[in-house]
Amino acid sequence: MSTLCGACPGCKDTCRLEAESPRAVRVVFMPAILDAICRVSGYTTARLLTGKGPTCQGLRWLFIVLAREYTPSSWPEIAEQLGYADHSSAMHGARRWQQLRQEPYWQAVEQQVRMLLERGHDG
Repeated sequence: MSTLCGACPGCKDTCRLEAESPRAVRVVFMPAILDAICRVSGYTTARLLTGKGPTCQGLRWLFIVLAREYTPSSWPEIAEQLGYADHSSAMHGARRWQQLRQEPYWQAVEQQVRMLLERGHDG
């Protein structure tokens, strides 16, 4: 099932959100998600947000998915956190993550980041 995003008047039927999974019970702030990803990857926040290449991109896509799951943040808010032009870039990243997460390396990264988030900031 999908619903219109409603984030911008021009979207109409082209911008649809997928009802993939319910939001997690634990609410985490976006900076904590960035911190957990940086701790697992060894990247600085600046490198994560501005770096080029498949690893930085994959980590940003992971951030998008986790921000949607663990925070009440909207697509536009997540896009703004990453410096994206608009919410559709964040939505595209979430779709790309679904493909990337099939690889064992990315499964391990996601699992480690989720463990840090579940244990809390000091984990």
